[in-house]
Amino acid sequence: MSEKTRDMSMERARFIEQHAIPFVADAFRADPALRSALMLVAQYWCDEANDAVHYRMIFSRLERPDVAAGLASLDDDEPDQSNLGDRAQYEVKDDWIKGWDDNGGAIPLFAAFCREGCDQEMAGSEAYLPYALFRRQPDGTTRAEIIGEMIRPWLDGVEPEWAGGSETN
Repeated sequence: MSEKTRDMSMERARFIEQHAIPFVADAFRADPALRSALMLVAQYWCDEANDAVHYRMIFSRLERPDVAAGLASLDDDEPDQSNLGDRAQYEVKDDWIKGWDDNGGAIPLFAAFCREGCDQEMAGSEAYLPYALFRRQPDGTTRAEIIGEMIRPWLDGVEPEWAGGSETN
């Protein structure tokens, strides 16, 4: 593992610990029936930047979210029968992870974990890949497990285009 990759790995872990876990824990506190959440990432052009990295969060009452059902709910704003019964995913938590910047900090942290060549017209199932699985623990805490695979290691730590980085999509 290169020093740069090791540094980025530590930065990703810090981001998950300081921002993503509190975000998920807040949703778990608000709905005691929730048992898990899955954070997915995708990189695609979206209005202002070619290299923006986006995330979606799928919440579930299951031990591990049903990804297809969660993404369909997010794409269509329809109830997610598999994960949430009669609720849609957006109803669980409609705000954003504090500190997530699609056009800035998310790029060096997560671009390496995203598919190549995605765009904003694609279905979530075509663009997004799982990165972290969050589970409610018996003691009420929230634990994150990194399940994402680095599929584009040359983008690990890459600067956003506006900051002098190279085009990534």
